[in-house]
This record gives sequence, C-alpha cells and structure tokens, in this order.
Amino acid sequence: MLLAGLPNAGGQLSPTESRILSALDSDRTIALTRRLSEELVKNDSGAGAGSAIAGSADERLLAGFIEAEMTRMGLEVRRESFPVHAYDYGKVLLRAAGKQLPAITQHSGAGTWGTAERVPYRKGNTSGGQRLRTALVDAGEGWVHDYADLSEVRGRAVLVRRGADWLNSQVVMEAAEQGASAILLYDYDGGAEAPQDSIQQMSIVYRDPIPTVTISNRDAAWLKERLAEGEVMIELENRVDFDYGVSENVIGMIRGREYPDEWIIVSAHHDRWWQGAQDNSVGVAVMLELARVISEGYRPRRSFLFIAFGSEEVGGLWTQFDWLAGSHAFIRAHPEITSRLAYAFNLDIAGWTGREGRVYATLDQVAFQRELLADLGLDERVTVREHVSTGVDAWSLGGVRGGAVAYLSWTGDVPYSRYYHTQHDVYRAEDYANLQHDLRHGALGVLRMDQAVVLPVGFSEIADWVTEQLERIEQTLSALSAPTELLRDARQAAERLRTQGERLAAASSPVADGDHAAVVNALMMRTRHDLVPWLLTTQQRLRGSRHAEDLAALQRARIAATDENTAAALRALEQVNTMQWGKRVSPATYRAERLLSYEPTGWMWEFDQHPRPIGPELHAIYSQLGAGRGSNSVTEIAKLEAQAEGSLREALFIVGGKLQEAARALAEAPLP
Repeated sequence: MLLAGLPNAGGQLSPTESRILSALDSDRTIALTRRLSEELVKNDSGAGAGSAIAGSADERLLAGFIEAEMTRMGLEVRRESFPVHAYDYGKVLLRAAGKQLPAITQHSGAGTWGTAERVPYRKGNTSGGQRLRTALVDAGEGWVHDYADLSEVRGRAVLVRRGADWLNSQVVMEAAEQGASAILLYDYDGGAEAPQDSIQQMSIVYRDPIPTVTISNRDAAWLKERLAEGEVMIELENRVDFDYGVSENVIGMIRGREYPDEWIIVSAHHDRWWQGAQDNSVGVAVMLELARVISEGYRPRRSFLFIAFGSEEVGGLWTQFDWLAGSHAFIRAHPEITSRLAYAFNLDIAGWTGREGRVYATLDQVAFQRELLADLGLDERVTVREHVSTGVDAWSLGGVRGGAVAYLSWTGDVPYSRYYHTQHDVYRAEDYANLQHDLRHGALGVLRMDQAVVLPVGFSEIADWVTEQLERIEQTLSALSAPTELLRDARQAAERLRTQGERLAAASSPVADGDHAAVVNALMMRTRHDLVPWLLTTQQRLRGSRHAEDLAALQRARIAATDENTAAALRALEQVNTMQWGKRVSPATYRAERLLSYEPTGWMWEFDQHPRPIGPELHAIYSQLGAGRGSNSVTEIAKLEAQAEGSLREALFIVGGKLQEAARALAEAPLP
C-alpha cells in the first residue's frame, strides 16, 4: 500500500501532531476512569454490584454524564435511542448446607421467579414459588456423559464447571433436558492465577429455561467437599424480570471544514458488568480525553464523531448472540456515515499494564498501523494483527460495514483476563501503565487519517489476505475433490483487485486537486464498504473456510464408513462444525441449540457472516454409527457431503464475484 498521500508517512511527528499529543493528559484520564467506575453507579444488582446493563436506569445515568462532558467541550451532542431486551436482576439468595454463598444470576438465565414480558412466572417450590429448596448434585462439566452415572437429577440443582466453553448455552439446555431445577456454574477462563473468589458474569443465550447462577471456585470446592460427605440441600431465590426497553448511544460531533461528509469515529461502550473499571470505564475516559484535545486545539478537515455506545455487552433483539447492540443500531441507522467511514478507533479495555501490545486492524489498515507504531516508537513492543474481533464494537464498524477500524490491546505477566467480567474489575492505579500509549496511538491515528489527501485504503493488503485464505482452503481439500475452477476464479479476481488498487494509488497520490481527491476517496470507501463484509466470517476467516473444513471431514467420514471403519468415521464426523460440541449433548439438546442457529436478526446475519451449519440430521447419523446401527450411514453422509460442497461453491462464487465487482469499480475510477 502506498502511503505517500499521508503527511509525514514514514517520518517524524509534525508540529501539529506533536502539539496535540503533548496536550493529552493521562492523569486526567485515569481520574475520570475512577469516577466513572466508582462514583456514579451505586447498586447491588443481582447481575453484579455496580453493573449498568442494557435498558437500565444506571446505563442511562452514565449516558447522561457522558452527554454533559461532551456538551461542556462544545461538541454537537445527541442521544440516539434504540430498542433492546432489558433485564432487571434482584439480589441472589443462595444457601447451601446452611451457609450463605455469594452468587450472581448469569445474564439471560431464568430466575426462580419474576416476569417475562410482563407475564409472571414461578420456578421455585417454596415461598409461593419464589424460592427453590432442593438437593444438589455434581454434574461435572454438564455434558450428557456427565449425567450417565448420576442416579437422580430430576428436580435437583446441578453444580457444573464451566470448563473452556464461553457461552455455556448447551450445558444449561442439557441440565434442563435432564430435568434439573437449577444450575450453579463455576470456573472460567481467567487462568490459574485468577482470584479464587471471582464470580464471573458471562452471557449465555436469552430464554434460558432454568434458574442459572454463578458462584466462585472457592465456594464450588467447598460444596464438593460437602457433597463427598453426604447430601447437600440448597435454597435459591433470584428474581429476574425481562421485557423490552430502550438503550442509548451518546454521540458528539465536530463538523469537518473541508470534507464534512467523510467521517472519523472514536468509540467506546459505556454499559458494563460489575464496576467495569477496565471494561469499559477506561475506554470511555480515553474517548472523552481524545474528544477534549481535538475539540480544544484542532480544526479537522473531516467530520469527527465521538460515540459512547450503549448495550455492547448484551441487549440485542431476537438473537442468541445479543452483544454489540448499540454499535449495530448505529450502523443500521446511519448508512450515510458507514459508507464514508474514513477511519474508526475503538476503545475497549485500554492502557492495561503489560509488556506487549497488539493492534487489531481491518484488512486494509495493516501498513498504516505499522507506520503509526514506528513513529510512536512502539514498533518493537506492539505487533499488528489483520482482523478485528466480534467481541468489540469495532466489528460492527469494520466487519459488518467495511470501514477502516483499529484498536489496541495489551498483555503481560498479570493479564486482564483474570479480572474479566468479575467483581475484581475495579479501579487500581497500577493497572494503567500503558494508558499514555493508547492515548497517543489513538490521537495520531485520527490526526493522520484526517490530514490525508488520499486515504490509505490498502486494496493490495485485502488481496494478499484473500489469496492466503484461498491457499488454506485448497490445502484443506488437497487430498479430496475441490471446486478448483471457483478457487482459480477467486484467486484471479483477487489479483485484479490488487492491480487496480495499486494503479489507483499510484495515479492519485500525491494529488494537488482536493476535489479530485474527494472523488477518489469516496470511490475507495464505497468499494471497501461494498466488498469487505462479503469476504469475512465471524471467525475472522474468508467466507467458505468453514464449509471447506466440513466438506473435508465429511469426505473422510464417508470413505471410512465405506471401509466399515466406524471409529475413523466417528472421529471425522466430530470435526464437522456443530458436532464439535454436539457429540457431548443429548439429541434433544442438539435440536434445541440448532433451532437457535436459525434466528434471523443480529449483526452476524447482515451478510450471512456466521456460516450456516449443515443439516440437523448429522447428530442422528453420528449417534446411529456410535450405536452400531449405521447401515445407511454412507448414503446419509454423502447427502451431507453434497450439501457442504454446495455451500462451499456458493461461498467461493460470492467471494470471486465481489472481488471482481470491486476491481471493476476501481478500474473505472477517474484519474487525474
């Protein structure tokens, strides 16, 4: 990618850049972090004390504070509301063997009582159905085989270790299918050094069927000791009210003086679990500090938006993946902004004390980010990764709407994951050693992009990534039949995109004519906007990658079944998408979870970016083979194989076609 259109590309900081960067105040930002985390929200929510969640009064309180801060800076401020699923969690009462244990309700888990869209429900067996009193059994990690040796589960509560799985929807469904009346979860992925009293809040999926609460590892170990001695009785009461509500995005704007309809965004989410010092009070504080220095000491060429997104953690409607609700609402409401999004810097968990950092950037921004890091003297500490995660709002802006997006993350001896979504995510002054780097990286990125004559849209970087991904697909299918003609067509289209992107960059940079530059920039932003979402999946891979892996696994399974090698056939089927977890659940749980995969709404369905699984009969074929009743298995596997190949062919057709359209659009660009 050519960076000649950028001021000081590959050089030192300009006087303007030095002045703005020197005005950044990390002490001020840290103080604001503490205020956001400790002083504004005071509650004892059953989802975690201090939480400010989708549609709640506490989330609105934070939005109002941010609005006031932006208004004081002189920004044009507005609050945009959007509908969400809203939950209200009463404090959890949990007693076991006569001892009261700290616990929270897992988001979207049912309570023992409450209302669901204003319809009362009761799942208890005492106190008018509000409280549950029952025996506890240890169900291991909660998979179907963990229940095989349990003599009695129906009507009892189960203790389940979360294991390495994040959402845990399957284990909650399995517990309900086994007849359990409640589930107590413990353990999480915070690592061996995570505090043993940590209680982590994590989404499951909405509409969970039984009361679901989380306890600490320490209390789980105590319960296991009591269970080894004999029966343990528990009492559980947790109210959960569920309804529709309203969340808000808070947006502050500085109108650009030359290109007012080209946009630069700095964003962070203001909702949180527990006190959320790192996730994400510090992100909001950094966003506000960048807004302060830009508004006080700089007149931008392009329009700036400083956005505090609501409902990043949860709140999305009618989808099991309900996070990123605020940023998704924004991109749905503002196509005129997202189609002309020059650059976005997203903040989520900023400044963490660690030795090494990573910048995660969209496909076309890798070279630009490396230049920033070099000029900041961070290139030996920070590497650049060419993708953004579906766990942060950057995904909505970059993955779903094809804008240029980046965010910075730090790792070290004490990783933030040990505190993630727990009561230990609180203000500690020693946690912000890298905050000045986040501030400087964010400020320099938006300044460089604002001053660029021709925007650094790296179509050659996109082409390189696509070519690499296509090679991986071909390797996956190397020993099997593959749609070679579609792979060839997509590879050729990627090369045409590279050629046209380099031609346009060479002809347009540097450009003296500002009007012509505006036309070229509009074309490049529109082309990126129309292309990138069609290439990506939610796993940050090329469309078709998952289908290729499924096809390869099914072909191996069919060959093994033909040879009557049942063990090899089962191992191959276990590599197919849904069977990686489906092998561990009952047929009824598999059906229930698979039904959720058809949910029509949410950011992952915007461009069908979450690969649709192959037919639900897969589980039955696997079960029959395992039980020695697979006489028809070769024929049935062959049907699924044909389905996977059809999905792969369609995906490669889309990839090749969209690359071709993008190359054609760039070829028709007016040159100076």
